[in-house]
Amino acid sequence: MAPVFDFLDSDSKKRLFIESAKKGDVFRKHLTEKEGIKGKNPKDDGRNKFFVFIGFDSDYNILGCLMINSHINQNLSYEVKLLHYPIAQNKHPFLTHNSHIDCSKIHRISLDSFIDKFNYTAEGNISENDYRYTIEAVKSSSTIMPAELKMFGLL
Repeated sequence: MAPVFDFLDSDSKKRLFIESAKKGDVFRKHLTEKEGIKGKNPKDDGRNKFFVFIGFDSDYNILGCLMINSHINQNLSYEVKLLHYPIAQNKHPFLTHNSHIDCSKIHRISLDSFIDKFNYTAEGNISENDYRYTIEAVKSSSTIMPAELKMFGLL
């Protein structure tokens, strides 16, 4: 039997997701350059990524998300490397190894795209403490403008 979600129209799916989404929920989806994710190989249209939901814009049209990376890119500046918050696999069973939340950039995913491409079931979530520390790192980042913080209700 198909999940009820499959029988809902787009507006109902959006409403259901808006009402059920929790800050700190973690999703794993195939993201593309539209969401700011490049493929590893030249012909790849993106890649599967874990990401943390941090909030909606004021019109509930855009999700703010932080990417989870398995490794910190060594080509990044020292300042940006410091904005990668470590999360342990043993506390986050959806992960296959210790990882890092990139707090240097808020990725935007349109709600329409999210609903069209994905079901909205989270893989899990990060703890309240991890979420709080992650958001503090985001707020301290010089790579994220105050207007963007405000857009997602972080100021």
